[in-house]
Amino acid sequence: MNTVIKTAQRSAALIALAALVIAPLSAFAEEATTTTTNNAKTIGGTRVITNTYNAFGSLMSSTDVSDQTVRTSTSSTTTQPDGTTKTDETISYTVQHTETTTTYIGGSQKVIKVEGYVVTGGDPAKGTPGKDNPNEDGSWSKTEFCNIYQYDGNGRLVGVTGGIETKDDNGKAIMVSSVTKGDRGKDAEGKQLGSYESYSIDTYDVRNGQALKTKTESYSKNYGVEDDTGKVVSKGHSTTTYAYDLMGGSWVMTSMTEKSRSDTVNGASTGSYNEQEKVTTYHRNANGTLIDDYVLLADGTKSYKAITVELKKYVSHDANGSGGFSDWKLGGYTYVIGFDEQQGYYLRTETIKQTFVE
Repeated sequence: MNTVIKTAQRSAALIALAALVIAPLSAFAEEATTTTTNNAKTIGGTRVITNTYNAFGSLMSSTDVSDQTVRTSTSSTTTQPDGTTKTDETISYTVQHTETTTTYIGGSQKVIKVEGYVVTGGDPAKGTPGKDNPNEDGSWSKTEFCNIYQYDGNGRLVGVTGGIETKDDNGKAIMVSSVTKGDRGKDAEGKQLGSYESYSIDTYDVRNGQALKTKTESYSKNYGVEDDTGKVVSKGHSTTTYAYDLMGGSWVMTSMTEKSRSDTVNGASTGSYNEQEKVTTYHRNANGTLIDDYVLLADGTKSYKAITVELKKYVSHDANGSGGFSDWKLGGYTYVIGFDEQQGYYLRTETIKQTFVE
């Protein structure tokens, strides 16, 4: 059951990441580096498990409801070639609500649905900014997720489908695994920056009774603030694929490949786009457990060997203000893998260097 919950959490996290990488990087000097550090801490949470039994005392169904609040400090430092630096730090609060439902099928308890939401900087009930959980700039996002597990007459898992109905670009109703809506808040002068929305479709493969997520496709839209309704100013599409190996008697994830592209669709910057490709590899022992080892960095920081991250592409193609375009290519990439007792191994710090190309 915990594996299912973590899969749903990871799906929501990937959507949030896709929203971040679409931002253009046109303000860089000839060569610049940007380092982003996130420090998250769980500050509260509850869990309620409700079991239902028949007259013989056999467990027939169960609902596991968990809520968790995480405080995240995000620090972004940009260093220019002349040595000058600029650091921006923001504090945000994330509330996560997950419900896992199981029932008696084919002789044992089976998960039939995992659903919930993740809210950053807002009221989790309404998906809007709230006085008890605001971001400093008024920005917020809410992701709702739902997956339904399907079984045959013998209780064998045969598939997983999305449980949220939304509409695609053509207005056609589709079932998806998650839907995200949010607002980018206000700039330093108090002006609105616009809103965004996205949805994701997960594809699963059932192997030896395990539901393995093999692909996630996400589609996003960013809206401007030219009028009350807003206009679509960019569209994004990202694809994440997952690879697995049979280790220690079960299938475990060994790598994750993320590819994303965002295109400007109107205005003076028509033709601008951003692309990224990242490969994350998980190093495990023969039993499938992540390697519990680390390297000690020069500043005394531990970087764990359980995960390797390779940024293969990070390109920004932006209008330069004179009728042409400027290209920024990946110049270098470094990272640090951290460990948290509650969340496990994670990408704690990454430094992306871009170089201007004529």
